[in-house]
Amino acid sequence: MELKDKYKLLLQMFDAREDEQFSDTIDRVNQAKNRDEYFDKYIEVFPDLSKDELRSCWQFWFADRSEKKQDYTPEPLADLCAHLLLMFEGKSLYDCCSGSGALTIATWSKRKELTVQCEELDEKVIPLLLFNLAVRNISGEVINGNVLSGVCSRSWVLTKGEKYSTVQTQMFPNEIKADLAISNPPYNIRSGGKNMNFEFLRKCINVSKRSVILLPCGTKTNKDEEVHRAWLCDNQYLQAVVDMPSGMFESTGIPVSIYVLDKRKKECCYLVDASKSGEKYIREQRGEGSRSHTERIYKKEMVRFNDQQMAAIQQMTERETGLSTRVMYKDMREKKYSFSRGNHLEVEIDDTHSTHRAFTDIINDINRIAKLRNTMKVTVNKVWAKQLHLDMLLSLHKENEYVTKNIMEQLHSLGIKTDLILPNYIAETASKELKIVQVDKEILSPVLQSFIPFWAQHIRTMNDMETLLLQELRDALIEPLMTGRIQFQDNQQAQPSE
Repeated sequence: MELKDKYKLLLQMFDAREDEQFSDTIDRVNQAKNRDEYFDKYIEVFPDLSKDELRSCWQFWFADRSEKKQDYTPEPLADLCAHLLLMFEGKSLYDCCSGSGALTIATWSKRKELTVQCEELDEKVIPLLLFNLAVRNISGEVINGNVLSGVCSRSWVLTKGEKYSTVQTQMFPNEIKADLAISNPPYNIRSGGKNMNFEFLRKCINVSKRSVILLPCGTKTNKDEEVHRAWLCDNQYLQAVVDMPSGMFESTGIPVSIYVLDKRKKECCYLVDASKSGEKYIREQRGEGSRSHTERIYKKEMVRFNDQQMAAIQQMTERETGLSTRVMYKDMREKKYSFSRGNHLEVEIDDTHSTHRAFTDIINDINRIAKLRNTMKVTVNKVWAKQLHLDMLLSLHKENEYVTKNIMEQLHSLGIKTDLILPNYIAETASKELKIVQVDKEILSPVLQSFIPFWAQHIRTMNDMETLLLQELRDALIEPLMTGRIQFQDNQQAQPSE
């Protein structure tokens, strides 16, 4: 079903009011006396409760990617995380930064007897989370709280019923403790100058026996986060790190890895390359806005996994294969606790029979493109950025910078010292300005070369139009000046006599 059609159907199903936000509509449904009737309608249209139908609508129209880093977990990734998590027996689940509940739903669909504790900061998405749990008759608790600070705003308890869960507010949340934990936290949140990626991971492993967490691929080698990787190895918590294919998320291309953590002590972990796994498929979405956009179909290549592929990835987290490398914890220190599989492979390179150019030649070409891209820089006000649809480009710029830095660190760890040029083509400002600057002193931006002739022609056209209007004004003034209806006034001040 087309996403826009699904959204309209949900609004119609829930009797949405014109002045209501989507979150308020779901909140009203949750509290309605005839709530169960709405639930019945929902299940009649969307009978497959293993899928979170609300997530895609919320992600497309309402997710805050710029400030809250909200990229909700798509179903294929949620299914794989749940599969890896449930290799361990457990009856309780903690979902850290749960969003609308996609990871909880994926895990519950494989083990229906689970009780859950879901913690989410964004109060606007809480109604969707409560709806998703109650309509599936899941028992547990929802906490509107800040995982990093530990501050809780509100909480609700869900009690399993005959068909749907009942939801009641409670004064204080229960202590967070579970057999299993799962999380797709906001990436690269900074506090006190530090990256908080591993703080979410620590929370999960501290409250559970086994955890599965999604983190950016850069966390495997980032120098600033080495101390956290050392902590995982020293405590023997890490079972595996699984690299995912690109194109897993709907709104970002940032590469991610799955961290599989287990408190059962082992001597080694497994570094898994699943970046070429899965099946590619095309997700189509009709554009929004004017007719020229609504008649355009946007296509995005996505990745999903079948049961056999998920089983194969699971096996690679437990034994060495062609795509899985077994690494002893005691050997991690020599590699600066790098979780990049390539850093632990013993590879002999024979340049004589190499089918690729020299690394430095490839990097120099990459830098040549990067330098050309950086010849012109746009600085734009935040509000105007949204109006000009540049907010996604600002977000992409931050991701590109983060990824480039981490690639450069990995290259340096492999002995390749040539630096990559960081992206520097757009910036956000609080000032009410839109500034376009030619940055490079040697290479003139090809965009400006194309733009300047149009701008010059625009100025010439405006000058010609102004001249015609000035001539019209001159002609209009002749008659009233000649007849005396308008008197000429000498505005020059009298000069003092000498």
